[in-house]
Order: sequence, then structure tokens, then C-alpha cells
Amino acid sequence: MTTMLRSRASVPTQVLLQHRGGPLAAVSNVRNLLRCFSSREASTPWFRHAGEGALLIRFGTKIDTEVNKQVIAYMSRLDKAPGLDGVKDVLPTYASLLVKFDPLRLSSSQVEQWCLEATSSDASDPNAAASVEAPRTVSIPVRYYVGDEDGSDIEAAARLSGLGSPEEVIRVHSGGDYRVFFLGFMGGFPYLGGLHPDLARVPRLETPRMKVPKGTVGIAGGQTGVYTIQSPGGWYCLGRTPLNCFDPSQDPPAMLRAGDLIKFVPTDEEIIEKEVEKVENPIAENPWIQILSPGPLTTVQDIGRHGYSRHGVSRSGAADDLALRMGNALLGNDEGAAGLEIMMGGLKIRALDSCAISLTGANSGAKLHRPGHSSPIDVKVNKVVLLQQDDEIELGFPEDGMRTYMCVRGGVDVPVVLGSRSTDIRSELGGYQGRKLEKGDTIGRLSSEPDSSSSESNDSATHTVSDPLRAAGKVWQLRVLPGPGDPQTDKVATKELQTLLDSDFKVMTRADRMAVVLEQAGKDEAKAALKEVQANEDIPYGLSEYVPPELIMGKWLNQPFLEGGQQMSEGTVSGTVQLPPDGNPVILLAEHQTTGGYKVPAVVIQADLWQVGQMRPGDAMRFVQTTTEEAVDALRKLRADAQQTKA
Repeated sequence: MTTMLRSRASVPTQVLLQHRGGPLAAVSNVRNLLRCFSSREASTPWFRHAGEGALLIRFGTKIDTEVNKQVIAYMSRLDKAPGLDGVKDVLPTYASLLVKFDPLRLSSSQVEQWCLEATSSDASDPNAAASVEAPRTVSIPVRYYVGDEDGSDIEAAARLSGLGSPEEVIRVHSGGDYRVFFLGFMGGFPYLGGLHPDLARVPRLETPRMKVPKGTVGIAGGQTGVYTIQSPGGWYCLGRTPLNCFDPSQDPPAMLRAGDLIKFVPTDEEIIEKEVEKVENPIAENPWIQILSPGPLTTVQDIGRHGYSRHGVSRSGAADDLALRMGNALLGNDEGAAGLEIMMGGLKIRALDSCAISLTGANSGAKLHRPGHSSPIDVKVNKVVLLQQDDEIELGFPEDGMRTYMCVRGGVDVPVVLGSRSTDIRSELGGYQGRKLEKGDTIGRLSSEPDSSSSESNDSATHTVSDPLRAAGKVWQLRVLPGPGDPQTDKVATKELQTLLDSDFKVMTRADRMAVVLEQAGKDEAKAALKEVQANEDIPYGLSEYVPPELIMGKWLNQPFLEGGQQMSEGTVSGTVQLPPDGNPVILLAEHQTTGGYKVPAVVIQADLWQVGQMRPGDAMRFVQTTTEEAVDALRKLRADAQQTKA
């Protein structure tokens, strides 16, 4: 059976999809695969917790094609099983599946039972094997860089691999049979297995490039793949494909999928660079505000995008979803209605119609400038504010957090993309044209009904709310659950977890929508003291110049410091605490990558994620261990408190 799919790119290229060996052979292969699940000799999948709202199903402890086939087949059966209300996402990686669920609607034991029932039912169904779709073979045309200005990488790859010439690199690379283990890193990006051992010698670039063009085919560190969007990258670039491998306007947005078999086919087809056309601002059906100044980073966000992580698409959504929910509750909106997320203040807007808004999250000292009033009016957080046409609101620098949220009655009106109005900046999808807001943008709202109280004074309609941001104190305290353990050993990072709990941390300069990076207190001081000890080693004991090491090190002498490391990539959730090789903990936030390959000693509970969204450089924080039951109770209370602010 052969199927022809036309390329999404505007070039006359086709992708050939075929079932190897024909349909009968495909069914036979799948039946053999299913037998492996019931065989006592095959490893039985096991479950590990990744926070209170996710389960990892592990099938093995190494990168192996047969193990990955089990992962894909298991996911396929979950997809075909009757749905379980509350399951949000299922994401495959090398040797595991990540199942995300709503802990307020489901317990982990219910999700485990669903998974077991969905897969065990196939054992007694003689038609189950035929229902598992056989892998596709996808041919990807590549214009390899030979003899042109972009050919320096392929020449370096020839030297580093020992293959000797660019032509030999092309022959070996295009001659390989590759398997898509999973999609991650960015929207639609395939993690491929099957790279030739000679090409696997090529390392990552010492200095990553700031911009790698969309469609670039590269190799590095034993891997090969296709950059599906323009982004920074540290791989050696061998060529480009004209195919559009990721298109957010399609559903699913990724051309490839886990389990696909890939062939790279050399082509002389020219890569036609499209001129970036100036996109006219969309005309809002119900104009709400005009952006006079956007501040450092203002985006449209709701409570997130679910169901697309297997395509490499981030959850996105509000970094402090508690503040967004509170703002919507004040206005009587649905809790998931879209609003504006304003990082570090600086936003200035003009109202295009009378409306009711709320400001929540960080207090940015907002001022309302009303025509005919000689002085500005203070706008407080956690209150309903009634605007008249031509009113202007200006936000200053936040005094107690990182992000302020502006909600409007009815919600912000932007197109729904892949189930959400949230902006994913890296993938350039959702929100307002997939980007941050700019001066001159006109934003609409969903409610077209005029606010009946719009003629009242600005202070007449307010609904106050108890705000944990104002009560959080000067030191952030994050409750955590133990991480799922190393996927290659299945051992929990007990030592690293204990060090996390025993240490003080401060927020480093990188604190964005993807992640917040921490530094362990005393790390710099201990390094400086150790350097002094080493400089003192040549001074003989007994001389007056000699200083014992314990006096130099002081309290840092027996202080344990975090040591990170890499591990086999698995699915991640917001709140995952990663430990990269430099030992600086990284807390994943709303726009984090769907998969990660660093140690995971802990996961921040969902009830405390709002704090991560409000942390800014220099803030102090600590970790405290809790239980799954306490995590769920805390989340339930937090959500209930937010909803009590409705008018």
C-alpha cells in the first residue's frame, strides 16, 4: 500500500509514505510485537511518579529500537482505548511514556488502572494487532551543502568523521535508515536513531549558532535531525530540506510522528527563501485596547495548551496561572479565559471602549490617565477597574514579583490555535500572530456587551481577594515531591534531593517563561576558599604563613554541593527540577521543552508553580518536601480560594 502526501511547503515536492513489506507483512510484524508484551521473557512496563499530575511508564533502561517499538505500540493502544476524563496528554520518548492528568479529577492509581486495562484487553482480542498502525516510511529530500557558501560544516564533518570528503558524508548520511524515536526540543523536531558510527563521531559545535534556518538537516553527538523552525542550534549543518515539517495551522502540526522510518534523499531542488511579508494587524470584532507601549514582554496567555506534547509543542499558558485565574474570577469570566501577561511592567494601553478589567499578580504601580482629569488615578491589584473609552493605563516596574496579569470581562479575543489562545513564542504560534505584543497592536475582547456599570466611578465596583503573593514573604518556599529516578538505573536521586532540601538558593539572571535557574548559596564563596587552600598547599606546615584548610574553608568545609549530569531523555512537566552538569538547578516553567535529559531530583507541586512564575533574579528561595496527598489538597484549596473572588 502506498500513499502520496503533498508537501506543506510551496514547492513541488512529495513525501512518499509506504508500509515496508506490504500490509500483510506489517500486520504480521505488529502481531509479533504484541506477543512480546505477553511474553514472560519481555520486560513488563513499570510506573514512576513525575509530580502529582503525571506518570512515567518505563519499558527499558536504554536507547533501543525494540524498546521504542513497545513504547509506540503501547501509546497506540492508549489512543484507541475509551478516553479517561482528566487525562491531558500522552508523550512518548526513547524508552518511556509520560501520561499527564488533572490530579483534582483523577488519582495516579486510577490512571494506572486505565493504562493497564487499555493494554491488557488486547491480549484476548484477535483483531487488536491489526488495529495498530504499521510504521510509515517518509522520504525527506535534502539539498546538501556542497560547493556553496554554506558548505563549511559538511567539510568539517568530513574531517571529524574520518570520511574524508563532503561527497562521502552525503553518501553515508543519505544511505542510512533512521527511526523517529520521538518529537521534542521544538515543535515537530525529530529525535532520530540509526546514524552511521563514523558520523556519530561528529560532536556539537563549541559555540552554538544564534540562528539556524528552518529546514536545516544537521548532525551532532551521535544524532541527526531536522530543524523544524528557525532557532539557535549547536549541530553541524549538512543541508536543508524544502519540506515544511511543522505547521501550526495544521492539526496535527508536525509532519513526522514517533515510529516513522526516515530516508534522506539528495536533491538539487533549490531552497526558495520566502520573503517575510508584513502581516497586517487583524481587525478585532470587538476592539478593546490599543498598545501604546508593550514593555519588555507582553503576551496573550490562557491556562495552557494540552494534547500536543507528542508533537513537540509546549504547554505554554500563564507562568503564574493562579494570578490569571484570580483575575478572571474577579470579572466573572471562565477561569481559563485569555488575558495579558506583562513581564516586568512597562505596558501602556488606551481603552477603545468602555469595559471592566482587573490587574492581578505583581503590583506594578499602575496609573489610570482619564481625559479631563488633571492627575492620574492609582489602580490597585485584585480589584475590578471600570474603564471608559480613551482611558489610558500605564504600568511601572513591579515591586513584588515578575509578572502582572490584565484580564478583561469576556476574555481577550485571539484565534484558538491547537486548542488554546496562549502564545508560544519559540514556536511562533497562538496568541497575537504568534508573537509578543508591539506598539500599535489593537487587541479585541470576546464580550461585546457594554458594561452596565461603566458610567460609575472608578472605585465603586471592586471585589477584593486574599492574595498569596503579598503574603509570601521575602524567601520563596517551594514544596516538592521526589523525582521519578534515573531512567537508565531507575534509582531515585536521593542524595541530590537531600542536598536540595538542606540548601538555600538564589534566582540567577535567567528567569524566563521556559525556566528559572537557581544558584546554591555559598557556591561561589566555597570555590574562592578552595582556590585559596590550593594556593596555600606549598607552604610547609609549621610556618607562620601556614593556614589550616579548615580555617580557610570555614563553614563551607563540609557543605555538600549539587552535582548534575545527563541522562536518557524523558518527558517533562512544569515544575520539573533539572540538574545539568554545572549543578545549578533549573525549574521548568510554562514554555519548557517537552522532553529533557538532565537529572531530576524533584518536582515542584502544582500549587506552588505560581511562585516560580513570579521569581526574579536575586530572589532567595528554599525547597521543602511534601507528599502527594498534601500536594493535591493544596492545589484544591488554591483553586477554590481563587474562585471565591467571583462577583
